[in-house]
Amino acid sequence: MPVLVYSRPALPDLKVRMNRLTQAALMSLCGLVAATACAGPSLTPGAQTGPDVGAVLRSEVSEPLQGEELDLTGSTGTSGRRTVELQRFTSGSWTSAVAKVRSSASGRFQFSALRVDQDQVYRARTAGSSPIVTNALKLEVQPARQDAAVKTMPLLAGRATEATGDVKRGLGLVQAGFEPARRGRTVEFEARGDDGTWRSMGRTAQDENGRAALITKDPQQYDRWRVTTAAYHGLPEATAEKAPVRWKETFESDFTESGSSDQWKNRLVRTWLPDRTCSFISADQVSYPGGVATLSTEALSKEPRGMEGTAPGNQVHEQLCTDATDQARYYASSMIVSQKDGQLYSFVHGVAAARIKFDPKAGQHAAFWLQTNQDQDTEVDVVESYGRGVRPLSSGLHVTQKDGTTRPFQIRLHEVLPPDIDDDWYTKFHTFSVEWTPRQLVFRVDGIETFRTSRGATSSPHFVLLSNFAADYEVRYNTGERASMEVDWVRVWQEPDDVPAEEGPATTEDEPDLVAPPS
Repeated sequence: MPVLVYSRPALPDLKVRMNRLTQAALMSLCGLVAATACAGPSLTPGAQTGPDVGAVLRSEVSEPLQGEELDLTGSTGTSGRRTVELQRFTSGSWTSAVAKVRSSASGRFQFSALRVDQDQVYRARTAGSSPIVTNALKLEVQPARQDAAVKTMPLLAGRATEATGDVKRGLGLVQAGFEPARRGRTVEFEARGDDGTWRSMGRTAQDENGRAALITKDPQQYDRWRVTTAAYHGLPEATAEKAPVRWKETFESDFTESGSSDQWKNRLVRTWLPDRTCSFISADQVSYPGGVATLSTEALSKEPRGMEGTAPGNQVHEQLCTDATDQARYYASSMIVSQKDGQLYSFVHGVAAARIKFDPKAGQHAAFWLQTNQDQDTEVDVVESYGRGVRPLSSGLHVTQKDGTTRPFQIRLHEVLPPDIDDDWYTKFHTFSVEWTPRQLVFRVDGIETFRTSRGATSSPHFVLLSNFAADYEVRYNTGERASMEVDWVRVWQEPDDVPAEEGPATTEDEPDLVAPPS
């Protein structure tokens, strides 16, 4: 049976805005419609605003479609039950009551199922000799057009207690998008098999951006996928149908003992890490037991010999590399980079994913990330872990600004994932992924979208890295224990050359405020 993903929660500090899309841009996203919910009602000029500041009239939809029914809610700003009239501004004056309701004891009221066929300005006014008047609320009616899109994603969902080494035991993703967005509107997913019969695979609801997702067994096993958003508040249903994307696996690593040396290369071996005063890379910190890549960091009391780069001086070492036990140590760390056929493996656009279990020990910095050899280009941190209780898991970017400087961003995963997700990063393998297109990056955990951004959009080749080392700002939490990140598998999927990538605008006008990580 398929597993439904409920609507993605709203991102912190995310202000959204309605964007008008063309039909050509629609059937994309990376493929999906980047529709957004309304930021709030528009107000008419101040001269039309009522005198009672505490009285308010509002609508969840400021740009309704023609024929759409909507609710207007508000408050009189005072306690006590009152008759409240809804008035419309026409030909320079306010009409008599369009509708009447009774407010609650707290002063709240609602006008339900109001149908709007053209631009209108409304206000609410209490009856009686001393009326209370709300603000004027302008509703701008849009043509009754509804757009839909659907796209299938590779097997990048699911979590597991033990390493399996088999990506096919994971789950795929079917993503739907609708314009305009109507949060809570039902979405049905259907799949058609070789026999031509459509089967219902599950239902969920649109989120505030008009997106909905279904996590299910391999979506590519079906001939077609169809998504339908139900009739809603006077609007007819909207449907999209499409064949599944036949993703091509261009890099796959299950970390078998014999094959890993061909697919991964230790990077900067026996080299002091720049900007990591206390750490150096050691090939001894990487192993592949039982088909799992283990990348470790380990505290040493003696300075290693024969290193490349600049070693920390005694005074600097004492100052920056003293751990939680008041000992100044050196840290043997690990970093491997993807390769294929004896050459560095890099790719442009696609989906990169890894199933990882992190170590809860503090004082280490484990990561799955993408980097390029191009100067002043984007670094993509798919996931970073710092140990339990230090800082939460995060995803982020290092983006080159117009002035040539690099600015780091992070988003804390627990703030954007559903509150009831099983987020025990230290006892189970979770699948972390990034979908990379020419215009945006979409981050997911176990198939659940955490955020998307156009920051750092790039088309330069990037390679895959896995690393675990002690950064200077982490050392003070280190207790001298060896800490290891375990990686079950790593995959990169790309769309076949004969299938053009479909993409529409990202939701980039107002994005979540990402948190700058420590430097």
